[in-house]
Amino acid sequence: MTSTLQVTHLGSRPETPSSQTFVFELENRPYYLPGQYITLTLAGVEDPRGPQRPFTLSSSPTEGNQVTITMQQTGSPFKKALQDIANQQDDAEERIKLRGPMGSFTLDSERPAIMIAGGIGITPFRSMIRYLHDKKMEVPVVLLYSNRTPADIAFREELDAVARDNDWLRIVHTITRPGSPEQDWNGRTGRIDGELIACEAARLDDPVYYACGPTIMVTAMIGIVREELKIPQANVRFEKFTGY
Repeated sequence: MTSTLQVTHLGSRPETPSSQTFVFELENRPYYLPGQYITLTLAGVEDPRGPQRPFTLSSSPTEGNQVTITMQQTGSPFKKALQDIANQQDDAEERIKLRGPMGSFTLDSERPAIMIAGGIGITPFRSMIRYLHDKKMEVPVVLLYSNRTPADIAFREELDAVARDNDWLRIVHTITRPGSPEQDWNGRTGRIDGELIACEAARLDDPVYYACGPTIMVTAMIGIVREELKIPQANVRFEKFTGY
């Protein structure tokens, strides 16, 4: 059930050089499903796109009364205002309104999963994977995670640690703009393609295919999965992040 959530405190932490996680402490946190989103409204912000944005929760329902969202810091007036509130830590209750949870891009915990993420599109998958880990649900998951550079990989240390400790999770990182030697990247490069998806899907028995990230990337992934790999529509779920 969608409701208005009372924020009592807001904090923040960097995830990558260009992304930030915001941590909301709530008076009464409703139950939500891994992958759902909230809408965030900021009072007093002057932004061409208005004072409200939807954000997928990067937190898991298993993580207590706090909820988190993780975003690219684009420099918009909205995001600057949110960071200012987090830095000042004195008017979160008055300036922030959250509504939620909402959305149907949620985890099917009874079926194996191919999770395809681009950039900040990792947020619902972090929620889903943390939920499975905390609940000790050994649902087979392959995460295909594409970023421009190694520095852009959000939640890298945490997710890689879960994969090392659990046979049910396999992560394939791929970098589309490998750069200087100091980036120290010896892994896969290039975009996620049909060959990679098919190869990894062969490890699983009738998986659900999830895709989340920038609109152009998700549209391409849907085309590959539906048209090239002939996956039925009922087995494909996606969410597009327009960026703002």
